Amino acid sequence: MQSPCNQTCNYNPQQGRCQSCGRSLDEITHWSSYSDQERADIMGQLATRLRTDAKGSSTANRSDP
Repeated sequence: MQSPCNQTCNYNPQQGRCQSCGRSLDEITHWSSYSDQERADIMGQLATRLRTDAKGSSTANRSDP
């Protein structure tokens, strides 16, 4: 079974996702019960989620002069 898990969980409650794989707790918990198509659909969204989360983090960490 394909999984985006890289064994370095880093859950961010503000974003509601793991910053390492991009999945929500619900997706992580139910991963093995999803169909191959459901897993593929989620995996297709992960890169965008991680880019969006990273972009939000860098913006949030900037201090305005």
